[in-house]
Amino acid sequence: MIICNECFYDTEIKARILAANKMGSCPMCDIDNVFIYNTEEDTYLKGIFDKIISIYTPKDALPTNFPTSRQTFIKDELMNNWRIFNNLKPEQIYEIIITLSAELYDNFINLL
Repeated sequence: MIICNECFYDTEIKARILAANKMGSCPMCDIDNVFIYNTEEDTYLKGIFDKIISIYTPKDALPTNFPTSRQTFIKDELMNNWRIFNNLKPEQIYEIIITLSAELYDNFINLL
């Protein structure tokens, strides 16, 4: 998967992608001539969402009386409350999260 600095609002993630100084086209946000991160070649963003994901509780670990109306998916939380991603759709955020935090994906699939 290829993502770029423009996919993110978060300044730390943007700075990391810019520092790698690799230019290309981003199919995620459909922009040409941007700084890119290729998940098949680069590793410096791997696991970047692990700590955020770990603060959430999977649905099956919530108390039985936890209100359904307060349950949400982490992709929606990251989109609406964390200001990490720049105008991406929830399904795009989901794809980025499971790619960059693949090791946690199996343990926290109910969150995503």
